[in-house]
Amino acid sequence: MEGNNISLMSHLAKRLLRLKVENAKLMATEKLTILFENILFAMLIFLLGICCMGFIAVGIVHFLSEIMEPGWAYLIVAGLYLIVIILVVRFRHQLIGNPLARLISRLIIDEPKDFSK
Repeated sequence: MEGNNISLMSHLAKRLLRLKVENAKLMATEKLTILFENILFAMLIFLLGICCMGFIAVGIVHFLSEIMEPGWAYLIVAGLYLIVIILVVRFRHQLIGNPLARLISRLIIDEPKDFSK
């Protein structure tokens, strides 16, 4: 009788361990999917933003070249981009570091949502 109980306990412990491992795999898959989704979304927004900024730059240069020399118009637009680059570098932690750290910590620390309710 005692051997049967030990065998049952051993079987249940192995099953529990397999379920825990399976749960960890599923949670890791869910969290990696969310992380890659956010990375892909950020890359898409970045590429669309680059295209948009290119068209805006051409429009500004075209507008400015009507009232001044085209060379000066290009220099003004280049100066505006230089200012934007300096601001992004200056505030890189607030713009990139902190949101990324929040996303990763939220993925790792937060409990999974219970969709069974």
